[in-house]
Amino acid sequence: MKKTFITAALLCCALIFLTSGCVSRLDDGLLEYTLEDRNRHNTVDAIFERYGSVRCEAAYYDYLIEGEQTEVYTETATYLKSGGGYSVYYETRVDGGTPEAIAIEDAGNLFYMDTDGNYMVYGFFDDGYFEESYRVSGSDWIAFWPIEGEEITRTALQGGVLNVEIRYPASIYEEYMGEGFEDYVGECRLEIDAETGLILRARDYIVSSEGESRMTGEVTMFYGEDGDFAVPEFVGHIKDMPETRTVYCVMNPGGEAEETFTFTLPKDAAFFPAPNPEGEYGVFTNAECTELYDMSPQGEYPDEMTLYLKAGGN
Repeated sequence: MKKTFITAALLCCALIFLTSGCVSRLDDGLLEYTLEDRNRHNTVDAIFERYGSVRCEAAYYDYLIEGEQTEVYTETATYLKSGGGYSVYYETRVDGGTPEAIAIEDAGNLFYMDTDGNYMVYGFFDDGYFEESYRVSGSDWIAFWPIEGEEITRTALQGGVLNVEIRYPASIYEEYMGEGFEDYVGECRLEIDAETGLILRARDYIVSSEGESRMTGEVTMFYGEDGDFAVPEFVGHIKDMPETRTVYCVMNPGGEAEETFTFTLPKDAAFFPAPNPEGEYGVFTNAECTELYDMSPQGEYPDEMTLYLKAGGN
């Protein structure tokens, strides 16, 4: 998941909300809009003022060996209005293999299914951690993330589509991505709906000083298809809980700040404790905090389990 959020930042893009169907030009020939227009008009809240859902299909390409494409990472993310906020459902694949799936619900739930069909439930100890680390905010962006040093270099209006190119520094890439290029920059080529200002497609490249280009990622956006989307089956399985087990988590065992949290989850689901991120915690299966807890899926679990979390433990 972390890769998802870091790599998505590379698909930097710009947009303008064109209300009149025509755009004036600046002295340098660029259409008159700014990156601030992009940020203001393409937040999650702005999208959901028009639509009840948005789906983002993305592909990211790694070049690990002498500039040759060696891995394709794909992701489909569907955002839905949920309660007072938003829920998002991810499906990710590497080289077309079996998908992993993640569900982040506005209610404060995070569920996960790995490529072998194993389930995992994240146990949040307080709303603050979920809010800070996982909850979808209305001010977030989906298809891009602002990057320091980005610059609009080209604009063109063709029919109902606004084409935009943005350049940004090579420093945002891992060094291996530019292997074989003596000097290069990043470039994002956008297709934007001229009526709504919404991004339709973004393609990200590394471009060498000799003009060679290497695609590193692309995003395609789909709006208002909530009627065609069904919440993944694994989410229903976890929430229905046909058989359950109980996990007790003891924070700071034996100390004055000792506190116990109780979690109920499906009997066949692994458990990932998610305490407050202000400090790092070791997770153990004994009160002496000498036996580390194996968080990987095991397939079978006891009806009751007690875990002990110690600050700074490892």
